[in-house]
Amino acid sequence: MKAILLFSVLIFTTAAFSQNPVGSWLISGSAPDGQSFQTKVTFKADNTYDVDLGNDGSVDIKGKYSVDGGQITVWNVEGADCTAKGIYKFEVESDKLWMDPVSDDCPDRKPPQKVAMTKV
Repeated sequence: MKAILLFSVLIFTTAAFSQNPVGSWLISGSAPDGQSFQTKVTFKADNTYDVDLGNDGSVDIKGKYSVDGGQITVWNVEGADCTAKGIYKFEVESDKLWMDPVSDDCPDRKPPQKVAMTKV
């Protein structure tokens, strides 16, 4: 019985930590006009995040986030006009962070579909 309980705790702990978005993540893609872009998003352990548009080393947007299971809520606090909260399903797989929009009233932040970010 103790072995089963320990095993259950280890699985729960591993799952909880594997869904931790903390770290720096790179989004690469193409804008509607064909221009390529890179954006670096850094989620910090203190539940804040920084966004570096253009991945040029300067922070353009600062925000806060909260995690509840497989869902993350984000909101901008500095550097962006829209401060509404956005809700996303998210999953961490090895060196990828997947974010799938559930609801977000900030059009400049909300992608049209699920986005993959690569750990940097």
